[in-house]
Amino acid sequence: MKKLFTLFAFISLISLSPAFSQGTFSTINSTIFQASCTAGCHNSTTLAGNLDLSGTDSMVYANLAGVTPSNTQAQALNLKRISAGYPEKSFLMCKVQNNLDSALLLSFLGADATHNFLTKPQAELIRQWILFGAHDTGTVINPQVLIDYYSGMGIPRFQRPPSPSEEGVEGFQLHIGPVFLAPNQEVEYFKKTPTYMPVAKEVFKTKGQINYLSHHLVLMNMDTGYAATYAEGYISAFNIFAQAGVHLHSKQVAIWQFSREDVLPAGTAYYWTPGTVLIQDYHVLNHNQDSVMAADGYINVYTRATGSGADTMHSSLAVYGGQNPFILHIPNTGLPVTKSFALTDPGKTYNFWILQAHTHKLGTGFNMFLRNADGTKGQQVYNGDYNVDYTFQQGYYDYSHPAVETFADSLLTVDMNKGLIFEATWVNSTADTVNFGFTTQNEMFIAYIQHTVGTHTSHTGIDNKNEPGTGVYVYPNPVSDVLNISFDAPEKAMPVVLEIQDVLGNKVFSMNDKMSANTAFKKTLNMKELRLAGGLYLLKITEGENSFTKKLLVD
Repeated sequence: MKKLFTLFAFISLISLSPAFSQGTFSTINSTIFQASCTAGCHNSTTLAGNLDLSGTDSMVYANLAGVTPSNTQAQALNLKRISAGYPEKSFLMCKVQNNLDSALLLSFLGADATHNFLTKPQAELIRQWILFGAHDTGTVINPQVLIDYYSGMGIPRFQRPPSPSEEGVEGFQLHIGPVFLAPNQEVEYFKKTPTYMPVAKEVFKTKGQINYLSHHLVLMNMDTGYAATYAEGYISAFNIFAQAGVHLHSKQVAIWQFSREDVLPAGTAYYWTPGTVLIQDYHVLNHNQDSVMAADGYINVYTRATGSGADTMHSSLAVYGGQNPFILHIPNTGLPVTKSFALTDPGKTYNFWILQAHTHKLGTGFNMFLRNADGTKGQQVYNGDYNVDYTFQQGYYDYSHPAVETFADSLLTVDMNKGLIFEATWVNSTADTVNFGFTTQNEMFIAYIQHTVGTHTSHTGIDNKNEPGTGVYVYPNPVSDVLNISFDAPEKAMPVVLEIQDVLGNKVFSMNDKMSANTAFKKTLNMKELRLAGGLYLLKITEGENSFTKKLLVD
């Protein structure tokens, strides 16, 4: 097998590498089109498919970029021979894709069959060229990286998850990738993604799936006017001008630093107008020392018709330094360095659904607090030492998979005259001061927040209804006097343990009891007797072998 891989790599290397210095399109034209496509097929005499691929770079490029193919079925699908940024909308890519991806397969090709005589590195080079905007000049990738990947030196891609339509529900799937990274390489790209929605929609759920080494995948809603001027294809997000343009003209929707599903709280939704254009921001790094990684990001967007009356869910960033995040400096003392800043919005009330931390690799802690009227820290509402699902305190802050605090059953209402305080800690033992920057070699101090604005009436409590599948009721919530806890009748007797923890994970109350067979369990707790300070707590309920945690807000 090793000999086969070596031979395959050698053949691919001969066909691609000599022209690497020429630029990607020039490499494709000289080593693929001129070498394999013009003899007997796509030349000025034969004109198969009415396509002439003979001639200079400029001549061939003019016959491909943005040109409508002669195939009538491809025309009906609004395909172009090459659609900059979109391989799945490029007829030539679908013809030469060599089974790279099911999204590139066209069932109608029939006798006009795909051309599978290209090697996978050759077909992939064409796809990468298209993904990066199909420019006639410039180099987008070293072909050797593709040769290495397809000759057995690559980390396998994960399987594409089912789309909303494949799940039988309304919505669509977004994809960014594959992005190929050499060993120890780090990249971040923006990708403009039209939704082609003919009518306005409410979005009630999103689901992101990313490579395990991904730093983040961000979904943003781009201003329509700016989207029309924004270039197609992947654009490096390490470019400060690209960052500024996107963030000035786009609004956050959601962020994934690990794969997860986000179901918006009942009575809330994102509202997207017809023709909404999205930006996907994918940041990934390959820690492997000897393997090429092909990174993918998938986002499922679940939609419904407008008219539910749901409150608008807003997503935004809280950034240290505000409009000038470059004031962030982490000195190389080797000791903990803590910085903080406040977020206020006078005259408004926010109802928070998600609080999420974001730093780079020097980060060792991240906390959020309600802000008192005098500007001091009040109740803690986020502890970065929790696990990703915010169900237990793991004892350390993981910058690559930070905790996501969700107030799904009842939004956390905050008077933004007072607002929130964000606090982060770093330890810099490097040789130099580390400043704000876009790679993980630099640092950031950002909180991702999602919230509604104003009075939110859709939630009467953190959980005044049955937790699906558990038969457990906890009410009222928030609670000031007596907390009622009831369980559905079990089929057999079993022990039950009730615990209350503060946001630091400290146990402030615990009791053991038991549930009798076929008898409903009821318990009341006098909260005044427990003398708990007002704030957020975790109620842990263990019944037999089953254990789960619910958020409890004490007035």
